[in-house]
Amino acid sequence: MGGLTLKADFPIKFDEENNLILPSLDQINLQKPDFTGSQGKDILDKAINGDSEQELEQKKQQIKAEIQNSLRKKYNEKDFSFSDYKDSMVEKYGKSPELKEFVLKTIEDESNRLEHERFEEEKSKIRSMPVPLANKISLVNIITMFNRYITEADRQTFIIELTNIEIEKQKAQQVKKDAVVNGTGNEANSPTNSTEPSQVALPAAKKIQAKTILENNEESEKRLSSSEEDRVALRQAL
Repeated sequence: MGGLTLKADFPIKFDEENNLILPSLDQINLQKPDFTGSQGKDILDKAINGDSEQELEQKKQQIKAEIQNSLRKKYNEKDFSFSDYKDSMVEKYGKSPELKEFVLKTIEDESNRLEHERFEEEKSKIRSMPVPLANKISLVNIITMFNRYITEADRQTFIIELTNIEIEKQKAQQVKKDAVVNGTGNEANSPTNSTEPSQVALPAAKKIQAKTILENNEESEKRLSSSEEDRVALRQAL
């Protein structure tokens, strides 16, 4: 037994050849351990109930593993009832007050963990939604309304995060608008884009000018031709 101390007093004698003479039982004075007080009580309890305590601890670990597995499977079921599940596990394993308390605490801890896991998943979805900030906040309020372990601090922290994301988004959009208005955007600064209008407009102007000149030449030639024909006809008539 751990922590148990026995004391024995006996005389030490040697024979003529210096060999140890073992004492007789009546010469040995045994001092019994002190079982009074809290330390003595703990020693006696461990000596009597040592095996039962180990069995109880093993039982608790089995219960914890089953609650973790079964609760995770049932948690997302549409017809899942937390109170019914809790009652069934207490009825199954709560054979003693200690086990009943352990079952209830394990269910609470595991439910808290699962609910926060699901809340993190919902937060990721809400962040990526292409909807206004007011709509996102409404969704957060609805989610936290129907969850037992999501606290007001959790809700407020996420709303502040969403608000900051929206502010940064609006700042980025304003920077783009200012860049377009001030002519400092990528399109305004691009040398290729800035020279394209004159390159395109110049050939078009030349084509129009050339067409006009050709048309004028053709008209002049027609007029000259008509005048020559009239002179020939006049000579023939005379």
